[in-house]
Amino acid sequence: MRDFRRNPKSEPTGTAGTGASETARHYGNMRFAMFTVFTAILGALVGFVFSKAGSAFVHLCHQKLLVTIAGIALSVMFGLAEIRISQLVTHYQEASFSAGVLQPPKYRLFWGWVVLITMLLPYALSLTFWIMLAMEYITIPIVSGD
Repeated sequence: MRDFRRNPKSEPTGTAGTGASETARHYGNMRFAMFTVFTAILGALVGFVFSKAGSAFVHLCHQKLLVTIAGIALSVMFGLAEIRISQLVTHYQEASFSAGVLQPPKYRLFWGWVVLITMLLPYALSLTFWIMLAMEYITIPIVSGD
């Protein structure tokens, strides 16, 4: 089976195409590192809100607003960063295709959109959650001490 990801004939080190290929790979890896950080931060924030101490905290005066603004800001900022990283990955992949270092895969436009939607969906769902919480479509139960 032929490997379409690389063209070994045009793989000399130090060429502009190889550099673009490595840069695209770097941004692709960074995308998942950022998603891991987002998941950890969001998990802690949601976990806090629904914990015993957190439920008491968010039922105080303006604390719920503070928490929802933090959740919305995180979702928007990480989502925008994901869009920018997708643009950079695409740019450097195109440079690699032009230099002949990588061969373009079949249906790359379709799969590019699938990847972008897949990567943005968690941020969009998170944003939806925080907006629904702010608008009180989702309520935080008061957790009593046992």
